[in-house]
Amino acid sequence: MTLHAELALHRAGFELSVSLAVPDGGVLAVLGPNGAGKSTVLACLAGLVRAERAHVRLGGRVLDDGDAGVHLPAHRRGVGLLAQNALLFPHLSVLDNVAFAPRSRGVSKAGARDVARRWLAEVEAGDLADRAPAALSGGQAQRVAIARALAGEPELLLLDEPLAALDVDAAPAVRGVLRRVLRESGRKLTTVLVTHDPLDALTLSDHVAVLAEGHIVERGPIREVLASPRTAFTARLAGVNLVAGVAVRTDTGAAVRTESGLLFHGVPARDLADGDAAVAVFDPGAVAVHPRDVAVVGSPRNVVDAVVTALEPHGPVVRLRTREGLSADLTPASVADLALDPGTPVRLAVKAATVFVHAAPQPPSRRWGRQ
Repeated sequence: MTLHAELALHRAGFELSVSLAVPDGGVLAVLGPNGAGKSTVLACLAGLVRAERAHVRLGGRVLDDGDAGVHLPAHRRGVGLLAQNALLFPHLSVLDNVAFAPRSRGVSKAGARDVARRWLAEVEAGDLADRAPAALSGGQAQRVAIARALAGEPELLLLDEPLAALDVDAAPAVRGVLRRVLRESGRKLTTVLVTHDPLDALTLSDHVAVLAEGHIVERGPIREVLASPRTAFTARLAGVNLVAGVAVRTDTGAAVRTESGLLFHGVPARDLADGDAAVAVFDPGAVAVHPRDVAVVGSPRNVVDAVVTALEPHGPVVRLRTREGLSADLTPASVADLALDPGTPVRLAVKAATVFVHAAPQPPSRRWGRQ
């Protein structure tokens, strides 16, 4: 079922104003920092929270229409919700936990148990049918919760950080189950996924919407958004550097002028104009690190004085982080040769050809209801 939603809500100093569209069978990942409004969006879609202004259509059904006074309760929406915690009924067996969903739709006890067995097999938890929830590990409980959510045959599936509570051993296996159910089984289940983990977004979703302060500031195919981030949050997820400011056209391309007056030169995107809010994006591997007291050799357009704050293992390299918010990747030998430690002053150099300058989202309007 295709999902179209426009939601606006205001409470306790927080404003939410978003519009979402997910095609039939599509998976949309919603990313953003804590407090951005991600879980509130899911709660509104599920009917657990009533927005002041809402227009939500799922296929041919209207779930919310503020103008017409329509607000379907949660149990009539055909929506499945899976949260961080499995929230299994402690007094029911695994089999009857999963059977609860079809039973609530009027299916007979025997028929509901047949459905439950089929879904438990689908999530590779068939051998858990007779266990009590208290006897399950975190990963096993979440598999059962997935089976229960799907046994209700939802037209829309909402996933709220479904892997966040799992340990590093259980999460990959459950992620694989979700991927198979959502992406590889031939089913077309429209899904909205809230997550902090870019790996979840990359492996499970088609498109991404990035929320900040209740507004969508980036959206598009997941790989395109992470390849060309336009906010600091998305840049951190993608593991790249981002310098924000105002676009300035130059004879050789474009630059971002920061609040401090620094010009950061790079290759401009086509949609860039003078005076636009803009960001310069570049990979930590493109940053050369020099001692502060040694002149930079060559002709890099971008040279920044910085102070080392951390040195972190990052695969085969060491990631250097600075007080100025920039990162660089070096070999362990280079770290030793430069005698780098937290507090060491350094000079960073970045060639303009490795920097890409994009228009950035304008700051969200503080006017009620605008996006």
